[in-house]
Amino acid sequence: MTDRIPTAPVAAWLDPSEHPPPEGTKMLLLTEGGIAILGHWGYGCVAWSPLPQIPLHIKKKLIKEKL
Repeated sequence: MTDRIPTAPVAAWLDPSEHPPPEGTKMLLLTEGGIAILGHWGYGCVAWSPLPQIPLHIKKKLIKEKL
């Protein structure tokens, strides 16, 4: 047994002036109030981040659990 705790890559907010958000794409948004929401880029948003991708092996688990 190991005491090592696995870690995931750290996500970061992207500055739209450096990384323009994609149009017509659902993403994580940081609002002027400091609240994270899901949606499309628009008024009141200050930063964005892409949604995490679901690996195939996890999609298979989700399907299996529904059966």
